[in-house]
Amino acid sequence: MQYTVFFSWQADLPNNKNRSFIESCLLKSIENLKKDVNYTLELNIDRDTQSTLGTPDITESIFKKIDQCSFFIADVSIINGTSRKYKKTPNPNVLIELGYAAKKLGWEKVICVFNSEFGKINDLPFDLRNRRILTYEFNPDNKPEVKKNIERTFHGALIENYKRTVFANELLDYFNSDIYLSLFGLIVDFSKMMFGYENNNSSIENIKQVLNMTDSEVEESLTRSIFIGFQLFKSYDECINKLSKQLEKIVSLRNFDDDYYVPLVRLITILRIYDKELNRRGDISRLNSLQQVNNNYRVIPKNQSKELSNRIILLKLIDNDKGEGVVVDFGDIHRKDHIENLTHEFTLTPESLRFYKGFVIETLTEINAWIDNNHGEFFIDNSRLEISLREHAPNQASINKT
Repeated sequence: MQYTVFFSWQADLPNNKNRSFIESCLLKSIENLKKDVNYTLELNIDRDTQSTLGTPDITESIFKKIDQCSFFIADVSIINGTSRKYKKTPNPNVLIELGYAAKKLGWEKVICVFNSEFGKINDLPFDLRNRRILTYEFNPDNKPEVKKNIERTFHGALIENYKRTVFANELLDYFNSDIYLSLFGLIVDFSKMMFGYENNNSSIENIKQVLNMTDSEVEESLTRSIFIGFQLFKSYDECINKLSKQLEKIVSLRNFDDDYYVPLVRLITILRIYDKELNRRGDISRLNSLQQVNNNYRVIPKNQSKELSNRIILLKLIDNDKGEGVVVDFGDIHRKDHIENLTHEFTLTPESLRFYKGFVIETLTEINAWIDNNHGEFFIDNSRLEISLREHAPNQASINKT
C-alpha cells in the first residue's frame, strides 16, 4: 500500500524554524508509525516536484501529487508579520495548494502548521482560523520538547488517517475487482487483435506491451496484420453492462470521488459508440477481403441461453479430421454478415484503419488513466481470473504499467 504525505512548504521564513524543522518532525513521525503498526506500509514525504522526471508543468505536477496523496500538511505561518503596509498572509502558493487539497481530500486529511513566532492566528484568513491548526514556537531551551509534541500530533493524525484509508481501500477494492477484470479483458482482446492468437495474450509481458504502445505502434500493428473476422466483429455489450453496474454502485457511496472514476465514464462512452458504429455501419465491404477462409479456426454457433444469445466461441483446431480444438476467443457477434465471415481473412482499408485505430487508442488512453489513478498498478483477483480464463490466467495478480 502506498501511503503518501504531501508537505506544502514555504521558503520565506528561516529554514531551521519552519521548513526543515517541520519536515524533520514529519520524518520522525513516519519512522515511529512504521514501528507501531503491524502492516506493510510505505510512507514518504512529497516536496513539490521531487521525484518527477524531466521538466514538468509545475502546477499540474503539484496538483497531480496532491490528487494521489493520503494526507496533506501545509505551513500556513505568516510570512510578512512585520509589514505595516500590506495585509498579513501565509505564502500564497501554500494557500492555493491548501485550497485544492481541502476540496480534493477533505479537511479531515489536512493539518495546517503555524509558527506563532511570526504572527498570530487572527492574522490568518477568516475561513482558515477554525480549521485544525497546529501552532508552535520554540527557543533553544524548549526546542526538543516542542519537537516531540509536534511529532506526537503528527503521529496521532497519521495513525487515524491510516485506519480510515485502510477501510476506504478495502471498500474500493471490493467494488473495483469487477472493473479490473473487465479492463483486463479489453487489453487481452487488443493483444489478440494486434498480435494474433499464437501469443500468450494474457501474459504479463503482453499486457505491459499493449498498455505502453504508442499511437504509431498501434497504427503500424493494425496496418500490417491479417485478421480473421472474429478479431474485428466482437461487440462489448457485456463489458458495458458490467462497468455500468459497478459505476452505479460506486456513485452511491458517500465518499465517492468523481474525478477518480472519470476514465471509467469515458471508457463506457467509447465502448458504446464503438458498438453502435460496428453494428449499424460495420459492413464488411469497408474491409479489404482476402477472399479466403483460415481453416485453422472453427466457430461454435450461438449459445441458446437468453443472457448469452449472441455469444460465439472460436476454436483453434488441433485435429482437423475430428474438428477438435482449444478455445482461443469468445464474444458477442450481432450482424448476420459478420457471423458468416468470422473465419474469413481481412486487412484494413484506410477507412477501417481509422475506425479501429481510434477505438484502440482511445480505450487504452482511458485504461491507462485508470491505472494512473490507482498509483500505477493494475490489480486483479487471481482466483476470479482462473475461473474466467482457466489455463490462460496469469501467474501474477499485480501488473505495474511501467
